[in-house]
Amino acid sequence: MRDRFKFRAWHKPTKKMFEVHCLTDKEVFENTLDGVGTSPTNPANMKDCVLMQCTGLKDKNGNLIYENDIIEIIGNSGKKLHFRVAVSDRNCGYYFMDSPISYSFDFFDSHLYEIVGNIHENPELLEVAK
Repeated sequence: MRDRFKFRAWHKPTKKMFEVHCLTDKEVFENTLDGVGTSPTNPANMKDCVLMQCTGLKDKNGNLIYENDIIEIIGNSGKKLHFRVAVSDRNCGYYFMDSPISYSFDFFDSHLYEIVGNIHENPELLEVAK
C-alpha cells in the first residue's frame, strides 16, 4: 500500500503529466532519472499544477490508479461504461464520479476495470460514455 502516497501532476502551461518526486507549499518537483531540474516542470509552480494522489489500487493491467483517471467497466449488458476517479471528502476514500450511484472502489475487483485515460488528456472519453 506504499503506492497510496504517490502523486502525479498535470502542468497546465505545458499540458504535461509527470510523476511527482516531492513538493513544497510553492513548488512541485518532477521525478526524473538524474534528479536535475532541466525542464519547465522541474520545479514547477504549485499554482500551475493539478495534483492527483494515487489510490493505492491497480487496474486489471497492473497500472496504478490515480485521481482523475478515467476507468472503463464493462456493464452487465456488455456496454462499456466510463467513470472518473474522484476523492470523497465525506467518506475519506475514492469513488467513481459521474456514476448514477457513488460506488466505492472497494466494491469492485481490480480485474473488472481498466484505465483508459484521464480527464486532462482524454476528456472526450467521458462524453462518449454518456
